[in-house]
Amino acid sequence: MVNDFCPYLDSFNTITIVIKKENYKDDLSFSLEIDNNTKVSLDITKKLVENDVVKLITFFEYEINLNKIYYVISSSDRREELAPRFITKTSLFDTYYSSLDAKLGPIYNNEYTIFRVWSPLSKYMRIELINDIETLTFDLTLKDKGVWEIKINKDLEGYKYRYFFYVYKKEESTYDPYSLSISPDNLYSYVIDKNKFYIQKYNVSNVVSSPIIYEASIRDFTSYFKDSNFRGKYDLFTKEGLVNNSGILSSFSHILSLGVTHIQIMPIFYFGGVIEEDEFSKYNWGYNPLGFFSLSGIYSKDALNPYLRINEVKMMIDNIHKNGLKVVMDVVYNHVYMPKSFSMNKLCPYYIYLYDGDAISERSGCENDLDTSKNMVRKIIIESLLYLLEEFNLDGFRFDLMGLIDTITINEAYKRLKEKKDDILFYGEGWAMAKDNSIMANMYNKLINRDISFFNDNFRNNIKEYSIGNKVNHNVIKNAILGSSNLRSIFRTPNQSINYTECHDDLTFYDFMIKRGVKTEELKDRAILSLALVLLSLGIPFISEGQELLRTKNCIPNTYNLGDEINMINWDNLDECVISKIKELIDIRKTYDVFNKASKDLKNVSIDIKFTHENTILFKLEDDNYELLMIFKNSISNENIKLDGYKALSNSLDLFDFKELRGIGYAVLFKEV
Repeated sequence: MVNDFCPYLDSFNTITIVIKKENYKDDLSFSLEIDNNTKVSLDITKKLVENDVVKLITFFEYEINLNKIYYVISSSDRREELAPRFITKTSLFDTYYSSLDAKLGPIYNNEYTIFRVWSPLSKYMRIELINDIETLTFDLTLKDKGVWEIKINKDLEGYKYRYFFYVYKKEESTYDPYSLSISPDNLYSYVIDKNKFYIQKYNVSNVVSSPIIYEASIRDFTSYFKDSNFRGKYDLFTKEGLVNNSGILSSFSHILSLGVTHIQIMPIFYFGGVIEEDEFSKYNWGYNPLGFFSLSGIYSKDALNPYLRINEVKMMIDNIHKNGLKVVMDVVYNHVYMPKSFSMNKLCPYYIYLYDGDAISERSGCENDLDTSKNMVRKIIIESLLYLLEEFNLDGFRFDLMGLIDTITINEAYKRLKEKKDDILFYGEGWAMAKDNSIMANMYNKLINRDISFFNDNFRNNIKEYSIGNKVNHNVIKNAILGSSNLRSIFRTPNQSINYTECHDDLTFYDFMIKRGVKTEELKDRAILSLALVLLSLGIPFISEGQELLRTKNCIPNTYNLGDEINMINWDNLDECVISKIKELIDIRKTYDVFNKASKDLKNVSIDIKFTHENTILFKLEDDNYELLMIFKNSISNENIKLDGYKALSNSLDLFDFKELRGIGYAVLFKEV
């Protein structure tokens, strides 16, 4: 603390004065200076001693104007500017200053542009506009509920702009949190004409009854192709016909050949931790949001072109749709990058984050947690989701650390987006990690809409153990195969369970096997077994990029910034034996509707799961006309079994005349009934 004391406005009638112990005296008193001639006394209601400071909680009676500068004066004639602080966390502030109906950001046409920005604590607001010819500045006018506005009668298309404003002690500047394109240096927004956007041509109109998700990173998927000028770029991600050194179809053509239904693209929103104009100087997955509407330029052919990244993403999604797949966007609304300088925080300090005492909460592990329950935070989340859905024709969203987002926000977002796209896919990481999990969108909270799904770590952990040959409690395995919805143990229906054994921030399953000492000669068979359990269990199957290639990341679990050498998908590792089995399993999953029926509700079909003395799983699904028997075997021991009347649809096990099971792997058998 540099000053003798620091006064903080913590409610509409409370000021907290923080004083160093050595400067505190019992006879100190304070007053709020309204103007040169008027002062209001501050009544000390509580004294707190914490570490090396004294906190005085004071009460005052005066209707304060948040757009005016005030000073607190001590009886020792020290004068300090009043800092607005936790007043922004009060329900009264959130009610009075929530401008829920305002259309924020720039509203452009070729005759004028209206700029609106929410900053209820600012004393003034000024906009600076720049193009190659001129620099313009204008003062904005304060309207209702903290919204500043100006209408400029000029064609401003292509101008970059930023706001200058004063909240406390000094003038600040920032880009527009509602802008559709942000400069690579994170300083300016752009005035954008949406008429210059690429018009998408394709839709995947069919409703996918059994989603199968494939996670992919733009950079990881394309950095193998070092001879291409567009490696690590949006354009190369959906280029067909790319082959590895053996001439085998790779990258996007490989995904198409698998038969999955959805591609989940890792973050492509505007994020930090990279240098957009020097894309290979730094590596980052992108879970560092700086803008919720703007897209990243790191994957663009020209990061300085504010339109190109938008049109490249629209064309990329269009090409995916053209090939019959749907697209899920990976989004982050639980934290932001560089919390102090994040635009919305600068425009309204203390409002957007959760706090533990005086410190920003960081249960996300990212130095901050967004307070999604606040009206204007909820507003920007839902409005950005609607923009991304409609403008880019997306088919779903995957939410990073969804358990740190409140239930009202997630349910309202799902409701609003489902009104636009009925079969939208909505899922996320539902870990219970908040201070109050009862109000958050975690996987155990029954207040969440039953059509919202969660990554199932119970499935992940237990299926991994089973797949490497360990004996796992049979009831635990049974419940995992049933989408953790047996007797509603976690979920109400299996479709709430995202079934996976590998994701971008886990150890790859291959590395997991290596660390656990799986024999070299068993690695491939056990990898196939784990994927068979993912693809045939009830719920929604999820495959991580390169999992089917037995991808390794040198046994490092969280490689978010470790570069291409570790993260690149090595397409030379394509193994046709493994890939052919995965294709067969995906085809079975899509062909036989019994999976879809059972995943919607366990009561829809006849289900039976048994275990042999060798720990082999016999999983039976029976519909009106047929029966499927899935066999999962994690032991090398041969096992006698009677399989009369069945025919094999796919198997990696040696069935030996349908009388004996040999080896490690799976089998899918069919019988008419």
